[in-house]
Amino acid sequence: MSSNEHVHESETMRWITSQILALWRHSATKPNEKSSGTSSQESTVVPEGEHSHTWRPWEHIHAINKVGKGPNVPLYNAHGKYVVKLYWMGCWRKITIDDTLPFDEHDRLLLPSTTLPHELWPMLLSKALLKIASLDYNGGSSSCEFGDFSVIHCLTGWLPETIPLQQGHLLEIWKLLQGSLPEFKLPEAPADSNTELDKKLEDGLSETTKDEIKLDKDKGAPSEKGKDGKKDGKDK
Repeated sequence: MSSNEHVHESETMRWITSQILALWRHSATKPNEKSSGTSSQESTVVPEGEHSHTWRPWEHIHAINKVGKGPNVPLYNAHGKYVVKLYWMGCWRKITIDDTLPFDEHDRLLLPSTTLPHELWPMLLSKALLKIASLDYNGGSSSCEFGDFSVIHCLTGWLPETIPLQQGHLLEIWKLLQGSLPEFKLPEAPADSNTELDKKLEDGLSETTKDEIKLDKDKGAPSEKGKDGKKDGKDK
């Protein structure tokens, strides 16, 4: 995300990157996880480390060249033409784009990108989403840059519920978050480790107490010599 910090100055760019990331995390499933209602698309998930994903953003992009079998993996098109599948106005649309990328005066890319230089799908997908967002662009409104445009709706066809954060709705939003998100709790240490720690603390405290008592005795012990340097007592 550090390479996209300058892009996040735009509300539209923040909206695109955050909602793609939210969909990516929402679609994460464990490879050995089986559910009764899995579809054919979910059954062909390729494992990636500990998790696999039922939704992959690059599958929306189609290069205008030969189509292979299996899941769609967009290939590089030397002619620079791509087609992106997005949902808009009640049905899936074919958005045609090219691979021309905008840069600012400091040679910084003005579209979201990853740390891998050979990955083009974030820029191509963002260009297609911006084409749809431009149809509902408010021209720099004080409230938001766009109107009813939703990245999740364009990528999935779902109808997300947008809850505005207003001053009078803080308590209701907090209750909604408490009911939707898991509550974080500090992990409890094992009972054995607590017992050993308490024992070590007690042993250390007892040794410290013994040293303090010994030091107090040494300071308060009566002197065995008199003022003239001779031992007290009668000479025999």
